[in-house]
Amino acid sequence: MSFNLKYIITEKILSNLTAIAAAREVIEQAHLVPKWKLRRQALLRNTHLKML
Repeated sequence: MSFNLKYIITEKILSNLTAIAAAREVIEQAHLVPKWKLRRQALLRNTHLKML
């Protein structure tokens, strides 16, 4: 029993998959700040400004 593909990978599909893979790599390599850390920094800045 052989395996038969039920779809064809066109040039457009292949180029889109390549673009997705490249974008994913950029996102994985980015140093993203967690949301809770941003909130904490905003709270500290806000508190500091109110004390001035």
